[in-house]
Amino acid sequence: MIEFKYSPVSKEFPEGLIEIYTTINDGFFSDDELPLRILIKNLFGKTIREFNLHKDWFCNYNFLSYTTIKIITSTGIELSEWKWDTYQHGDYSHQLFYSWAKKNKNSNGIVIGTHDGTTGEWVRPVIEGLIKATLVEGGLKQFKELKNNYKNNSWINFENLVVSEDGSIKTFYEGGDGHTDSLISNITNHYVGSNNVKEKKIQTISINDLIKKSYINGDVKWMHLDTEGYDDILLYSIDENILPEIIICEILHFNEERTKNLISYFENKNYSVTLSGWNMICLK
Repeated sequence: MIEFKYSPVSKEFPEGLIEIYTTINDGFFSDDELPLRILIKNLFGKTIREFNLHKDWFCNYNFLSYTTIKIITSTGIELSEWKWDTYQHGDYSHQLFYSWAKKNKNSNGIVIGTHDGTTGEWVRPVIEGLIKATLVEGGLKQFKELKNNYKNNSWINFENLVVSEDGSIKTFYEGGDGHTDSLISNITNHYVGSNNVKEKKIQTISINDLIKKSYINGDVKWMHLDTEGYDDILLYSIDENILPEIIICEILHFNEERTKNLISYFENKNYSVTLSGWNMICLK
Protein backbone atom coordinates (compact mmCIF):
# COMPACT_ATOMS: atom_id res chain seq x y z
CA MET A 1 0.00 0.00 0.00
CA ILE A 2 2.92 2.35 0.78
CA GLU A 3 6.28 1.94 -0.95
CA PHE A 4 9.55 3.82 -0.45
CA LYS A 5 11.78 3.41 -3.49
CA TYR A 6 15.34 4.64 -2.88
CA SER A 7 17.73 5.34 -5.76
CA PRO A 8 21.39 5.54 -4.70
CA VAL A 9 23.68 8.55 -4.94
CA SER A 10 24.41 9.60 -8.52
CA LYS A 11 25.82 12.58 -10.41
CA GLU A 12 22.28 13.85 -10.94
CA PHE A 13 21.23 13.25 -7.33
CA PRO A 14 24.28 13.58 -5.02
CA GLU A 15 22.14 12.72 -1.98
CA GLY A 16 20.13 9.99 -3.68
CA LEU A 17 16.43 10.07 -4.54
CA ILE A 18 13.44 8.75 -2.62
CA GLU A 19 10.16 8.04 -4.41
CA ILE A 20 7.00 7.37 -2.42
CA TYR A 21 4.09 5.49 -3.94
CA THR A 22 0.67 4.75 -2.51
CA THR A 23 -1.96 2.25 -3.57
CA ILE A 24 -5.10 2.95 -1.57
CA ASN A 25 -8.10 0.65 -1.77
CA ASP A 26 -11.45 2.37 -2.11
CA GLY A 27 -13.08 2.79 1.27
CA PHE A 28 -10.02 1.78 3.34
CA PHE A 29 -9.51 5.35 4.57
CA SER A 30 -12.38 7.64 5.46
CA ASP A 31 -12.72 10.95 3.66
CA ASP A 32 -11.31 12.90 6.60
CA GLU A 33 -8.21 10.68 6.71
CA LEU A 34 -7.23 11.60 3.15
CA PRO A 35 -5.07 12.87 1.62
CA LEU A 36 -2.13 11.13 3.23
CA ARG A 37 0.49 13.63 4.34
CA ILE A 38 4.20 13.16 3.62
CA LEU A 39 6.34 15.08 6.12
CA ILE A 40 10.06 15.63 5.42
CA LYS A 41 11.75 16.35 8.76
CA ASN A 42 15.31 17.48 9.34
CA LEU A 43 17.73 16.19 11.95
CA PHE A 44 16.11 18.33 14.65
CA GLY A 45 12.54 17.25 13.92
CA LYS A 46 11.47 20.36 12.00
CA THR A 47 9.21 19.76 9.00
CA ILE A 48 11.00 21.26 6.00
CA ARG A 49 8.74 20.00 3.19
CA GLU A 50 5.27 18.52 3.03
CA PHE A 51 3.37 16.70 0.28
CA ASN A 52 -0.19 15.42 0.01
CA LEU A 53 -0.85 12.02 -1.57
CA HIS A 54 -4.22 10.95 -2.87
CA LYS A 55 -5.07 7.54 -4.27
CA ASP A 56 -2.44 6.24 -6.72
CA TRP A 57 -0.36 9.42 -6.47
CA PHE A 58 3.40 9.53 -5.89
CA CYS A 59 6.03 12.09 -4.91
CA ASN A 60 9.82 12.27 -4.79
CA TYR A 61 12.49 14.15 -2.85
CA ASN A 62 16.25 14.33 -3.26
CA PHE A 63 17.77 16.48 -0.47
CA LEU A 64 17.92 13.50 1.83
CA SER A 65 20.89 13.87 4.17
CA TYR A 66 19.84 13.45 7.82
CA THR A 67 16.13 13.52 6.97
CA THR A 68 13.28 11.42 8.30
CA ILE A 69 10.20 10.98 6.12
CA LYS A 70 6.90 10.26 7.86
CA ILE A 71 3.60 9.28 6.28
CA ILE A 72 0.53 10.17 8.32
CA THR A 73 -3.18 10.43 7.69
CA SER A 74 -4.87 13.82 7.65
CA THR A 75 -6.16 12.96 11.13
CA GLY A 76 -2.60 12.45 12.43
CA ILE A 77 -2.25 8.65 12.49
CA GLU A 78 1.35 7.71 11.69
CA LEU A 79 1.54 4.96 9.08
CA SER A 80 5.17 4.61 8.01
CA GLU A 81 8.64 6.12 8.29
CA TRP A 82 11.87 6.21 6.27
CA LYS A 83 15.12 7.46 7.80
CA TRP A 84 18.37 8.43 6.08
CA ASP A 85 21.45 6.54 7.32
CA THR A 86 25.10 7.44 6.74
CA TYR A 87 26.23 3.99 5.67
CA GLN A 88 23.08 2.90 3.85
CA HIS A 89 22.39 6.10 1.94
CA GLY A 90 25.34 8.47 2.32
CA ASP A 91 27.91 9.02 -0.42
CA TYR A 92 31.62 8.30 -0.09
CA SER A 93 32.41 11.59 1.65
CA HIS A 94 29.75 11.09 4.33
CA GLN A 95 30.87 7.53 4.99
CA LEU A 96 34.58 8.31 4.96
CA PHE A 97 34.37 11.26 7.32
CA TYR A 98 32.09 9.46 9.77
CA SER A 99 34.48 6.50 9.80
CA TRP A 100 37.46 8.85 10.23
CA ALA A 101 35.76 10.54 13.18
CA LYS A 102 35.15 7.17 14.85
CA LYS A 103 38.85 6.35 14.47
CA ASN A 104 40.00 9.81 15.62
CA LYS A 105 37.70 10.59 18.53
CA ASN A 106 38.01 14.01 20.19
CA SER A 107 39.91 15.43 17.22
CA ASN A 108 39.51 19.18 16.94
CA GLY A 109 38.26 20.76 13.71
CA ILE A 110 36.58 23.66 11.96
CA VAL A 111 33.49 23.98 9.78
CA ILE A 112 33.38 27.12 7.62
CA GLY A 113 29.92 27.76 6.21
CA THR A 114 27.57 25.73 8.39
CA HIS A 115 24.26 27.40 7.51
CA ASP A 116 21.90 26.19 10.29
CA GLY A 117 23.77 22.93 10.89
CA THR A 118 21.30 20.53 9.25
CA THR A 119 23.49 19.32 6.37
CA GLY A 120 27.13 18.43 5.77
CA GLU A 121 29.42 15.46 6.30
CA TRP A 122 30.43 16.90 9.67
CA VAL A 123 26.93 16.95 11.17
CA ARG A 124 26.55 13.43 12.53
CA PRO A 125 30.03 13.02 14.08
CA VAL A 126 29.81 16.47 15.68
CA ILE A 127 26.31 16.14 17.09
CA GLU A 128 27.20 12.70 18.48
CA GLY A 129 30.23 14.21 20.23
CA LEU A 130 32.77 12.05 18.41
CA ILE A 131 34.85 15.10 17.50
CA LYS A 132 35.26 18.69 18.68
CA ALA A 133 34.29 21.55 16.40
CA THR A 134 34.35 25.28 15.86
CA LEU A 135 31.26 26.05 13.77
CA VAL A 136 31.62 29.21 11.68
CA GLU A 137 28.70 30.91 9.93
CA GLY A 138 28.65 34.38 8.39
CA GLY A 139 24.89 34.96 8.11
CA LEU A 140 23.36 36.17 11.37
CA LYS A 141 19.94 34.50 10.93
CA GLN A 142 21.49 31.11 10.12
CA PHE A 143 24.00 31.55 12.93
CA LYS A 144 21.23 32.02 15.50
CA GLU A 145 19.50 28.88 14.22
CA LEU A 146 22.81 27.01 14.35
CA LYS A 147 23.42 27.96 17.98
CA ASN A 148 19.91 26.95 18.94
CA ASN A 149 20.26 23.58 17.19
CA TYR A 150 23.60 22.75 18.83
CA LYS A 151 23.21 24.45 22.20
CA ASN A 152 24.49 22.90 25.44
CA ASN A 153 27.23 20.88 23.73
CA SER A 154 30.52 21.58 25.50
CA TRP A 155 32.64 20.24 22.63
CA ILE A 156 31.34 22.90 20.20
CA ASN A 157 32.38 26.54 19.80
CA PHE A 158 30.47 29.04 17.65
CA GLU A 159 31.78 31.92 15.56
CA ASN A 160 29.60 34.40 13.63
CA LEU A 161 32.38 35.30 11.20
CA VAL A 162 33.14 35.55 7.51
CA VAL A 163 36.45 33.90 6.66
CA SER A 164 38.81 35.15 3.96
CA GLU A 165 42.32 34.50 2.75
CA ASP A 166 43.79 37.64 4.33
CA GLY A 167 41.40 38.96 7.00
CA SER A 168 40.65 42.16 5.09
CA ILE A 169 37.36 44.02 4.75
CA LYS A 170 35.27 42.27 2.08
CA THR A 171 31.83 42.59 0.51
CA PHE A 172 29.56 39.78 1.67
CA TYR A 173 26.56 38.89 -0.49
CA GLU A 174 23.42 37.51 1.19
CA GLY A 175 20.03 36.47 -0.14
CA GLY A 176 17.23 33.92 -0.13
CA ASP A 177 17.43 31.42 2.70
CA GLY A 178 21.18 31.92 3.09
CA HIS A 179 22.37 28.70 1.46
CA THR A 180 24.21 30.67 -1.24
CA ASP A 181 25.65 33.56 0.79
CA SER A 182 29.12 34.18 -0.57
CA LEU A 183 32.06 36.52 -1.05
CA ILE A 184 31.49 36.01 -4.78
CA SER A 185 28.60 38.09 -6.07
CA ASN A 186 27.67 36.15 -9.20
CA ILE A 187 27.06 32.93 -7.25
CA THR A 188 24.51 34.54 -4.93
CA ASN A 189 23.01 36.47 -7.84
CA HIS A 190 22.61 33.29 -9.88
CA TYR A 191 20.56 31.50 -7.23
CA VAL A 192 18.42 34.27 -5.74
CA GLY A 193 18.48 37.01 -8.40
CA SER A 194 20.43 40.25 -8.15
CA ASN A 195 17.37 42.20 -6.97
CA ASN A 196 17.16 39.97 -3.90
CA VAL A 197 20.83 40.17 -2.88
CA LYS A 198 21.99 42.32 0.01
CA GLU A 199 25.58 43.54 0.02
CA LYS A 200 27.46 44.51 3.14
CA LYS A 201 31.02 45.43 3.90
CA ILE A 202 32.35 43.21 6.64
CA GLN A 203 35.57 42.71 8.56
CA THR A 204 36.65 39.15 7.87
CA ILE A 205 39.02 36.88 9.75
CA SER A 206 41.86 35.16 7.91
CA ILE A 207 41.70 31.41 7.76
CA ASN A 208 45.12 31.16 9.40
CA ASP A 209 44.00 33.33 12.32
CA LEU A 210 40.83 31.23 12.64
CA ILE A 211 42.88 28.04 12.83
CA LYS A 212 45.19 29.54 15.44
CA LYS A 213 42.18 30.77 17.43
CA SER A 214 40.80 27.23 17.41
CA TYR A 215 44.00 25.84 18.93
CA ILE A 216 42.43 26.41 22.34
CA ASN A 217 40.73 23.04 21.78
CA GLY A 218 43.84 21.33 20.38
CA ASP A 219 45.52 21.06 16.99
CA VAL A 220 43.11 21.42 14.09
CA LYS A 221 42.99 17.91 12.59
CA TRP A 222 39.99 18.30 10.28
CA MET A 223 38.20 20.96 8.27
CA HIS A 224 34.96 21.19 6.31
CA LEU A 225 34.38 24.09 3.92
CA ASP A 226 31.19 25.15 2.13
CA THR A 227 31.73 28.79 1.17
CA GLU A 228 29.97 28.91 -2.20
CA GLY A 229 32.88 29.12 -4.63
CA TYR A 230 35.53 30.42 -2.23
CA ASP A 231 36.85 27.13 -0.83
CA ASP A 232 39.99 26.85 -2.96
CA ILE A 233 40.97 30.47 -2.31
CA LEU A 234 40.88 29.76 1.43
CA LEU A 235 42.71 26.44 1.15
CA TYR A 236 45.59 27.86 -0.89
CA SER A 237 46.16 30.50 1.78
CA ILE A 238 46.55 28.10 4.75
CA ASP A 239 50.10 27.96 6.08
CA GLU A 240 51.51 24.60 5.06
CA ASN A 241 52.58 23.64 8.58
CA ILE A 242 49.00 23.91 9.90
CA LEU A 243 47.09 22.15 7.13
CA PRO A 244 44.59 19.68 8.66
CA GLU A 245 44.88 15.92 8.19
CA ILE A 246 41.51 15.65 6.44
CA ILE A 247 39.70 18.32 4.44
CA ILE A 248 36.29 18.22 2.79
CA CYS A 249 35.49 21.09 0.48
CA GLU A 250 32.79 21.92 -2.06
CA ILE A 251 33.69 21.94 -5.78
CA LEU A 252 30.16 22.53 -7.08
CA HIS A 253 31.00 26.02 -8.35
CA PHE A 254 34.43 25.15 -9.79
CA ASN A 255 35.18 24.66 -13.46
CA GLU A 256 37.32 21.72 -14.52
CA GLU A 257 40.54 23.72 -14.38
CA ARG A 258 40.00 24.91 -10.81
CA THR A 259 39.19 21.37 -9.71
CA LYS A 260 42.30 19.94 -11.37
CA ASN A 261 44.52 22.64 -9.91
CA LEU A 262 43.24 21.96 -6.40
CA ILE A 263 43.73 18.21 -6.81
CA SER A 264 47.33 18.76 -7.94
CA TYR A 265 47.98 21.16 -5.07
CA PHE A 266 47.02 18.62 -2.43
CA GLU A 267 48.53 15.62 -4.16
CA ASN A 268 51.84 17.50 -4.23
CA LYS A 269 51.49 17.82 -0.46
CA ASN A 270 51.07 14.04 -0.12
CA TYR A 271 47.30 13.98 0.32
CA SER A 272 45.13 11.35 -1.31
CA VAL A 273 42.32 13.14 -3.13
CA THR A 274 38.89 11.76 -3.97
CA LEU A 275 35.88 13.40 -5.61
CA SER A 276 32.41 12.53 -4.36
CA GLY A 277 29.31 14.33 -5.61
CA TRP A 278 29.79 18.04 -5.06
CA ASN A 279 32.78 17.50 -2.77
CA MET A 280 36.51 16.90 -2.74
CA ILE A 281 38.05 14.91 0.11
CA CYS A 282 41.76 15.35 0.87
CA LEU A 283 43.24 12.87 3.35
CA LYS A 284 46.80 12.71 4.62
